[in-house]
Amino acid sequence: MRAIKLAIDRDRRPGCFLLTGSSHVLTLSRVSESLAGRIAVHELEPLAWTELAKRPPANIIDALLAANNAEAVVTALGQQAVPNRSAEMRELIIVGGFPTRPRPRSARARNLVPELSTNLSRARSARRGGDRQSAEFFRLLTLLALRSAQMLNFSDVSRDLGLPVTTLRRYFQALQQTYQATLLPPFTTNLEKRLVKAPKVYLRDTGMACHLAGADDWDRLEHQGRVGAMVETWAYGELRKQLSRSAASTLVSYWRTHGGYEVDFMIERGDRVVGIEVKWSSSFTRDDLRGLREAQACLGKRWHLGVLLHSGTQTLALDERTVVIPFSVFFGRDRARARAKDGAHRRRRRG
Repeated sequence: MRAIKLAIDRDRRPGCFLLTGSSHVLTLSRVSESLAGRIAVHELEPLAWTELAKRPPANIIDALLAANNAEAVVTALGQQAVPNRSAEMRELIIVGGFPTRPRPRSARARNLVPELSTNLSRARSARRGGDRQSAEFFRLLTLLALRSAQMLNFSDVSRDLGLPVTTLRRYFQALQQTYQATLLPPFTTNLEKRLVKAPKVYLRDTGMACHLAGADDWDRLEHQGRVGAMVETWAYGELRKQLSRSAASTLVSYWRTHGGYEVDFMIERGDRVVGIEVKWSSSFTRDDLRGLREAQACLGKRWHLGVLLHSGTQTLALDERTVVIPFSVFFGRDRARARAKDGAHRRRRRG
């Protein structure tokens, strides 16, 4: 890093160096030079749904924040029914988004082993201890896979694994450095006394999470009762990928009150907040909107839109500030036919 710094200071042209790797090198303790003011960091997530389907990238978040109301969102996205993508989503969630996607799934599972071994060796480098630390690290990783999309409490994890909190925090830092796990902070307002303050933890790839949890097919995931958590984990990954393409600064958090009201994701940009609730079902009830309604009532003028993501086929405005959007539309797998026709009409006129 020091040699790179000297080279950059001699020649300030941007783009002279490209550093790649499977860990965040600037967070490692042995790296003493941060390259402050000389480096930009970009995290490469697992492949997005649009990439795997060879579709253009989506930018629905920007459209939501720019829309005046829910009807404007429906007009922009189109109200026509799109194909049902439930089977495709099940495959995406079980297999994950790593570039190499071998078949059958037993081969895919074997392909995950070198990745795990690399992380275990990094955990050993964080603290000497050999095989014992490797086993502890693996137990933590497996437990987090079973608790993905849940609030993280190190004291509870410490009791479950029989490990000191200090050790768990060190191992979790290694997971973050190697892009295996990430935290979602709680939403904060001037009503903080009413809100839960613990972060939620997610594994970065659902294929890895399902494999560690012993769910190599959808039936097993349903038997475990973990479909909702894994769909939310997958949705958070797709959301991060979409936001990484936006030039505007955007904050992501979750909303949960001590009274039990919850919104899976809160998108903040400036003084506008969009709440997103994730539901695997293709139908929904009034209870599914309770969290969005409560958040809207608490935030008042800051509340811009509430979005219910579902596995159905239509985009609908429920009221002025609430819209229902299929997963495939929100994450760019399907485009509204009305927009495609309008675009073709404009091309004909220019021609």
